[in-house]
Amino acid sequence: MTSRWVNYRELKEAVSLEEVLDHYGLLSGLTRRGDNLEGACPIHGGHSPRQFRVSATKNAYHCFSCDAGGNILDFVAAMEDVEIRPAALLLVDWFKLQRTAVTKRPRKNSLAPAGSPKRRKAPANGAHR
Repeated sequence: MTSRWVNYRELKEAVSLEEVLDHYGLLSGLTRRGDNLEGACPIHGGHSPRQFRVSATKNAYHCFSCDAGGNILDFVAAMEDVEIRPAALLLVDWFKLQRTAVTKRPRKNSLAPAGSPKRRKAPANGAHR
């Protein structure tokens, strides 16, 4: 079995939370209020029509009842009761993103991912800053 490496940043840029909600058939149960959607929480099966909110601008959600929140990866992970990586692979398959978000595992000598700390070389004379 080939190990697929998922670029989470590209995946989150390629798929909107509204598209994910539509995939689950949940859009019709939500009310649009400007840039936001709100309704009952599909994660914990809530009933209050204002407990679950989605920001289209932020591409994020939050439930004020069960305190679930996050991005598309967090939403799919919660809905499917899986970890983030399997949730990402589901999104890749559902939205046919093989060429954009999934690639071969990067080479070990490639550049460090964005946001990772850079190692500093020790001075040749042994002095410390």
